[in-house]
Amino acid sequence: MPTRGNWPLPFGFPFSHLFSLLLLAKLLMRFHMSRGILATSIFIFGSGCQLWQPADELALTSPVASPELDILADRLAGEHWVKNRQWDAITSFEVIGKGETNLPLRWRFRNDPFVDLPTESKSATMPAHVEEEFESPAQSNPDSRVETEEPITNTEVPTDSTGNESSNEMIAIHESAKQPAGGSSDSHPANARWDGFWPLPLHDLVSTLERNNFDRDSSRQQLLRQLAQRPDQVGWNAAIVWGHIDPVEAQAVEPILAKLAGSNRVQTEPEKKTSQIDVATTPPARSIPDRLRGFWQDAAPKEVSEDESITTNVMPSDSTRAAAAEAWVRLLSHQPGEPREQFAPAGCILEGSNLPMGVRVELYLGLARWIPPDQIPRLSNALQQTGDGRRPPVEVRRAALQACLIHALFANDTGKRVLRRNSEDEPEYRAELWPESIANAQYDPDGRVRRLFGQWVVSSDYPEALSVLTSQLDDRDIRVREDAMLSLGRMGTQSARATLVELSRKQEEWVRANALRGLAFWGEDAVAFAVRDKSAEVRRTLAEVLSEYPNMRSALLLRQLLQDRSLPVQSQAVASVNQWPEHDALPLYLHGMQEGVWQTRRQCLEGLRSRTEEEIAFPLDASFSERVAAIRALSRRLQISTIDWQELQTSGIADQTINNDSQADIRYHLNTLQNSPMSSPQRDISIEFLQKLAASDVPAIETCLMETTRPQADSLMYESVLPKLSPAHDALKRLKAADVFQRRRAAQKLAVLSRQGSLSPLVVRRMQQALINEQDQLIWRSAMQAISDDGTKEASGLALLAINHSWADVRLVGCRHFVRHGSPAAATSLIPLFSDRNRKVQIEAIRAAGHCRNPIVVRQRQVKPGATVQHGLESLLNHADRDVRFAVAVAMSQLGDSRGIHEMIRLSYSTDVTQRSRIITEMGNSGQSRFVEHLVQLGWTESNRDVKLQIVRALSQLVPADLQPRNLDTSIPIDDQLEIWTLWQQNRRQGLAGISATFTSH
Repeated sequence: MPTRGNWPLPFGFPFSHLFSLLLLAKLLMRFHMSRGILATSIFIFGSGCQLWQPADELALTSPVASPELDILADRLAGEHWVKNRQWDAITSFEVIGKGETNLPLRWRFRNDPFVDLPTESKSATMPAHVEEEFESPAQSNPDSRVETEEPITNTEVPTDSTGNESSNEMIAIHESAKQPAGGSSDSHPANARWDGFWPLPLHDLVSTLERNNFDRDSSRQQLLRQLAQRPDQVGWNAAIVWGHIDPVEAQAVEPILAKLAGSNRVQTEPEKKTSQIDVATTPPARSIPDRLRGFWQDAAPKEVSEDESITTNVMPSDSTRAAAAEAWVRLLSHQPGEPREQFAPAGCILEGSNLPMGVRVELYLGLARWIPPDQIPRLSNALQQTGDGRRPPVEVRRAALQACLIHALFANDTGKRVLRRNSEDEPEYRAELWPESIANAQYDPDGRVRRLFGQWVVSSDYPEALSVLTSQLDDRDIRVREDAMLSLGRMGTQSARATLVELSRKQEEWVRANALRGLAFWGEDAVAFAVRDKSAEVRRTLAEVLSEYPNMRSALLLRQLLQDRSLPVQSQAVASVNQWPEHDALPLYLHGMQEGVWQTRRQCLEGLRSRTEEEIAFPLDASFSERVAAIRALSRRLQISTIDWQELQTSGIADQTINNDSQADIRYHLNTLQNSPMSSPQRDISIEFLQKLAASDVPAIETCLMETTRPQADSLMYESVLPKLSPAHDALKRLKAADVFQRRRAAQKLAVLSRQGSLSPLVVRRMQQALINEQDQLIWRSAMQAISDDGTKEASGLALLAINHSWADVRLVGCRHFVRHGSPAAATSLIPLFSDRNRKVQIEAIRAAGHCRNPIVVRQRQVKPGATVQHGLESLLNHADRDVRFAVAVAMSQLGDSRGIHEMIRLSYSTDVTQRSRIITEMGNSGQSRFVEHLVQLGWTESNRDVKLQIVRALSQLVPADLQPRNLDTSIPIDDQLEIWTLWQQNRRQGLAGISATFTSH
């Protein structure tokens, strides 16, 4: 029976089309058209023109013009493929473990072409300069590239007049490859090639060739389907994007991707025989019979001869070919059959020598999930080393190690491999999976290769894994050492844990912090000891790793970190709580709003508002007792169950910072010493007990001394006991000496001790008492340096003492403390400094007022009747000093004052590039979302690249992460990022207008 669309017409022919044809013929005759035209029309009708195909078949073979299709084609034009520099094998494996089926993409189009796809052309609303074509990664300004540790390859390949690669260029590449291995050998031209064999000598090359002869036993899709028919860059990009989005449905473009990845020339005209892509007729993957020689060889894509098609020598960029290779392997992985049959065409392409490194890298990484690395062509050669130390290009070596790591991770249970074990059982190591040359990576000159080797030895169950990682702990590259500690954690054996515990006791804080990340693989109990660490960076790392363990034990640790002496530690604790489930996070938000410093209280309030989706009112600037009452009312209204911390401690989840029994004993003897007569035996017993305390009891002693004042007991502890147990208290004792040089040395000692760990609240309180009458500027500088990282109320008290000092230098360092740690309570003390005689003090006081976030500093005030009027910031907006006006505008904008915001906007149009950059930076730091639209508008007209970078950074600061453009990528050129923000702002404005219209209509 004839198929539909051929002559004669079958039953069910759509006669509406016939009626249309007859009407057309009648019109032609009316206008005296020739009979030949009518006959031609009838012939087209009878010959089965595709016009007569049903609607569903028409969509597959004949493009339908539409605004969306034109806009999508415009977005897909040009070379816009960029490498995902953040991609790594372990993170990708973890994504698969969460239920994904495909590895994250290594190549991405400059932005998602489907995001905010309008129904009309964007030129109607966008500025003219935004409509211009974006430069491809190959042609963009080199200055716009993001610095990474991986080399960035050029996307253009030199060709001679015949369309082949320049032989001179290849000679230059091989000449450069002969350099020694001392670092320069890793450098190579941006368009370099690696033939897959070098640096193997001839006899090794022949043996390698012999070993490689193995025995072989939806709507967006509709748009991409139509565009993929185009024989140009738009069609290639559409085919790649379709393969990325849905590798199952995109099997129709598999021949196109295969040719892009494996050919030096790509057709720019369709073949005569197959001019369109038809899913229904496109054959599936090319099957490779097992009996044919070689694992890979017989799958080579056939070159189209000149008599079969009209071709033009067009060389796609390396980035396009690499992206096509990644998409192609995805398509092959979704075809039926054994892996060796599925990926035979890709393996055959790897057998060739004339292949861009980017394509070879993508094929290595794509095949590694299913094919053992030792069986991937040329991968073993990528890790070879000549006798004189020469190696293949560093990009290929890194790819080979990543491929081995990928296969090791997915070797067990298709992605469900457990990365760590808690026993000393010897794992099974399968040497036949890995190339023998992989051992060369242990001493590779490139640090990234050595890091990947350390990750591989753990994931592959390498027998000498512990020995390799232990040796990497002394590597010259600090990143290799950090990764080695993390790999010890993934290893999970008791020997690895013992090594990490030993490292956690080292003097260097970065070593202790990275050891903590490794120990975190054993759970929160393994890292709880770090809450007592002197280093704020180690405690911050503890807060970071606790984000992975939402339970009561971790909650108790985070509770302490929310009250930490260091503001960065508190901020990281809030960030970790943000990643916890709502039920566990809400009580900690309440605790942070009650106990934390002002910045922490604000961050916890923002987190609580985000989780509850309510605009909660809370007195951030209120006193402690007022905040406690507000927390109780808030927990009742929101029905949040607060945690009984005391009950947790008594139930076994105890706070390990202080021994509670020791603290009770110390408190008893301090009270006895205070209340007993001078000659009583109880007093003598208490003195003897207190004098026998050890250095480990200092935290408990300080806690008891902070509770209340006991003059007699305090005198004994401060003068006799604590100076012997604590270097900080010994320095405090010497800080009261009559000799100024001795006091200076004591203050410097406190500053040095603060770098090892934050000073305790008791020490800072005693420093304040000791410096009330101090006039030496050097002593004050050292004292303020000792509390520079602390945002506690004790540190604020010392800074308040400093800003009221008679010396301008002391007032200056006091103001800088509040710039770093804003305190609403300190705002009133800063107002008199707005008129300070010293210009630097005046400007720093104004800056500090903005960071204190207390609007009382804006307007003038009179403390009491008859007193001098204190002028606020508004009186300084017209100050004669330009820097003073700038500081006032910034401070008032931070406080949300409209006059300050308008002044900032005015200053952002300055012709001085430095001034514009400073203003935009301060806009980002202000926290005022009202600057967002203005910053986007500035991005349209700004010409200076540094200012553009500041605009993008400011937008990222002001817009919450969950509200930022979904397709924003910091690795793409800065102009592309600004266009993404422009489209985002336009859609946001249209959405707000729609909401306003809806409310108006109702």
